[in-house]
Amino acid sequence: MASELVIDLHKKFPLFSIMKELQGLLYLQMTRRDSGKEMPAIPLLRGDPGIGKTAMISKMCSDIGYKLLATDYGLKPQEDISGIPDFGTTCEINGTTYKKTTYTLPELVGDAWTISENGTKPLVIFLDDFHMAPPANMALGYEMFTYWKLRGVPFPPLTAFIIAANVGAKSLANLIPSPIVNRCAIYNVSVDFNQWKTEYALPQGINSKI
Repeated sequence: MASELVIDLHKKFPLFSIMKELQGLLYLQMTRRDSGKEMPAIPLLRGDPGIGKTAMISKMCSDIGYKLLATDYGLKPQEDISGIPDFGTTCEINGTTYKKTTYTLPELVGDAWTISENGTKPLVIFLDDFHMAPPANMALGYEMFTYWKLRGVPFPPLTAFIIAANVGAKSLANLIPSPIVNRCAIYNVSVDFNQWKTEYALPQGINSKI
């Protein structure tokens, strides 16, 4: 079970200020997965749309050599997350043959193996708008963050997760099951212009008149 971190949701963290801490949590996810040690918390970023969460995570992954699979989890059809039923297998019980339901490979797992180059590269899976996911996909999130599997199929080695969601009542975040929230470190993130200018814009050669 992951450690539970209680974060003051009234305190805002500029995105730049938590990048090093996120890297540490991602590294611990990757290295502790099969060690039998307590898993670290899954970072859950709470912030307004359009403040650069995806762009910042993409840059971080590029800088440290991680592959990135970013997806809008809240808008994904259920079959992309869970696979679709396959009734081609059977089971015999007391002389009676029954059709047995299995599921095809979930697209999310297949994409993870492809992007990680068959599990040879570290991979970060960024699940955006998690709070908008239907209950069935929420339940599958529990399997992902507890066992690093989806429908029983393991994610590649060296895989780590980041979630983005709103957690206020108006955003329906109360629908996120507590077993998932308890596995998360919640960061209330915002944009800090001066830090963006100093640590990103000027080093990247963006017009100094900013």
